[in-house]
Amino acid sequence: MTGALPERHETFARLELWARATLEALPPHQSRIVSPFAEWHVIKDARRRAERGRHTLGAAKANRDNIRAAILLLNWLDQHQLILLDLHQEDLDLWLTQNPTRRQAVHSFVRWLTKRKLTRPLDTQLARKGFAANFQTDDEHEQQLRRCLTDEALPRELRIVGALIRLYALPISRIKEITTSPFQLNDADAFLTIDSHPVLLPPTLARLIKAHIASP
Repeated sequence: MTGALPERHETFARLELWARATLEALPPHQSRIVSPFAEWHVIKDARRRAERGRHTLGAAKANRDNIRAAILLLNWLDQHQLILLDLHQEDLDLWLTQNPTRRQAVHSFVRWLTKRKLTRPLDTQLARKGFAANFQTDDEHEQQLRRCLTDEALPRELRIVGALIRLYALPISRIKEITTSPFQLNDADAFLTIDSHPVLLPPTLARLIKAHIASP
């Protein structure tokens, strides 16, 4: 049709419209972060691709995924009453555990944040291959567990989830299913029933769970 945009330019135009509507719907404190990332990183790169005739449907999907992942991470921070400067590697690791399919999409946002010193240096482990990304040294594991149990600056729910993952290798989906019923107290000890087996809890974790149940 005469006057129609080339297909790859149409793909870019649709991306621009989607991004504009998505960014306008964000609360101001998120828009201040996501809009520069979207406009000056994602859209700018997409525009260059479109000008070279290389902005395909697949590229547009990846662009949308980058922006969505950034918004999802900021939503998670809001839910846990954290700001970007509060985001530690352990927090990002937990988010990636909860959102494993977003690892690649969030990588460019995390790199963009780090480059501009909007957060501390963080690693999405994107460069690691195969199963190696799942392994930690004993010291790293112990340090993260200690932080979950003792760092009162972290939200209590985050501390409980992180400790259960590191102590018992429970997946997030299982932790979400846990209600108060598997948690049992006696005069001296506290237990969590996992797969019908009562497991003795460390006193610090028991106190965290008890406090969370009392005032969720």
